[in-house]
Amino acid sequence: VREYVDMLAGHGVTDYSFDEAWRHYRFAVAYYIVLPTLPLLVWDSLPERSRRLCMRLVDRAVATIDEIDALEVFR
Repeated sequence: VREYVDMLAGHGVTDYSFDEAWRHYRFAVAYYIVLPTLPLLVWDSLPERSRRLCMRLVDRAVATIDEIDALEVFR
């Protein structure tokens, strides 16, 4: 995220702080949990391979959300 903010600054964006970018990043990461859970609506019709993929994506999303305390942005 810091590299991204530095790149923006190099292109003239000076009113976007690291703290604001970090907050936006954490908000986006919290949203990761939504996408792999959408297939739950049609779970019974999914092939086993697709189910395993969805569960793996959920595991990764939860781990990332936990690692950066992404849900804190909603407090």
